[in-house]
Amino acid sequence: MDSPTHIAFAESLYLLILTPSGVQLSWRGAIVTAFVSLLPDIDLPTSWLGRIFFFISEPIERTFGHRTITHSLLFTLAITACIYAAEKATFVYPHTTSLFLMAYVSHILLDTCTIQGAKMFYPISSRDCVFPYDPRSPYSYRMKSGSKADTILFFFFVVLLIPLYFFASNGFERLIRITQKTPQAALRDYYQLSTSHIVFADIDALNTLTHERINGRFELVGIRDPNTLLFSSGTNLYTLGEN
Repeated sequence: MDSPTHIAFAESLYLLILTPSGVQLSWRGAIVTAFVSLLPDIDLPTSWLGRIFFFISEPIERTFGHRTITHSLLFTLAITACIYAAEKATFVYPHTTSLFLMAYVSHILLDTCTIQGAKMFYPISSRDCVFPYDPRSPYSYRMKSGSKADTILFFFFVVLLIPLYFFASNGFERLIRITQKTPQAALRDYYQLSTSHIVFADIDALNTLTHERINGRFELVGIRDPNTLLFSSGTNLYTLGEN
């Protein structure tokens, strides 16, 4: 796979798997994920990292070849253990171990979808691991790095990042509340956000006294009771609850 595809896939997993499990959504986490998703290809001098760290990539390629030692599960576990020790010693950014393992493995998994595959069990076995595998047609359903299919896959992951970012930044519970669009959902949002934010709500309601339609964005200013919010129109104060 091309490097952009590896980055987009790893960032998708970061948003889809790690942020719901407690890893903070941040630019630092996204940068760590992007960098690590390219790291296995340091064994290839023509790769993005290989050109920068040629003094590392060239000896690795001469000694082991491409998609061998840096794409193996044993190497992955060994370097993850080192990252874990550094994290416990507070030398690195919190959650680096989770980010590293997810991004590194994501690269290897994508490479198994290529025609060449990856030697995941190196040095125990030099067999190329591929997925999916059809013994009647070994190259079916797999793609070549830099091909049209690779490009399509890259754009798929990029488009997928948009809803995943929305999901990760708002959280599952708040996503449900946004979908519900009820006074109870707004009340729970106010409980959650009012301690650190000025909270506004898009309201489309009926004034039960004047039968006037109230529509627009208003500031939520308080709670009258467990089922009723107070919001301000600038000059007037209203209550918001179920009819």
